[in-house]
Amino acid sequence: MKKLLSILVLGLLWCNIGFAGPKTIEDAKEYFFKNRKNLDPIEGIWYDAESNNKMRQTSAIYKVGEGLYSRWTIENSVPRLEGTHDGPSNGSIIGTASNKVFKVKSSWIRDVDNPRADFISHGNIIMEGINVFEETHGSSTQIWFRIWGDKLVKKTDSSKPKNKIIKSSGTAFFINSKGYLLTNNHVV
Repeated sequence: MKKLLSILVLGLLWCNIGFAGPKTIEDAKEYFFKNRKNLDPIEGIWYDAESNNKMRQTSAIYKVGEGLYSRWTIENSVPRLEGTHDGPSNGSIIGTASNKVFKVKSSWIRDVDNPRADFISHGNIIMEGINVFEETHGSSTQIWFRIWGDKLVKKTDSSKPKNKIIKSSGTAFFINSKGYLLTNNHVV
């Protein structure tokens, strides 16, 4: 059993060592976004310019599945993080019902010199516009700025009628066109 486990671990290490991803912004554009005509709002090349943890990085966020995105670190003030995926490579960023809110699993650094102190942290990303998002993990906040990809972000469909009433349910219901709501007393 120990031999089998050792072989499996060595195989996984060998596979990770063999992967060489993009090391520049231009390489990342070619590698992750080649021939893409539209990007989802979270996709593109981003720069962490205002974090309270003194770490600066440039990353590519790209789609890996429906509602799943991954982050590749192109440049980082911590050299050992350059050329790595943030969290699981099969979707460290997960879309929600809103195209402005995402759940994120991120590698968190406790000690820049000790990779064993790193851990996976769960947080949120909130889009503040097409070119800015805020990422929070507990009390830590990072502000990210898009440096490439804004011209490829999917446009919302403005051909839909603006006065169309959409039926829905929830803790309150509109009962007339003046904006009156009906809800339960405990909600108020």
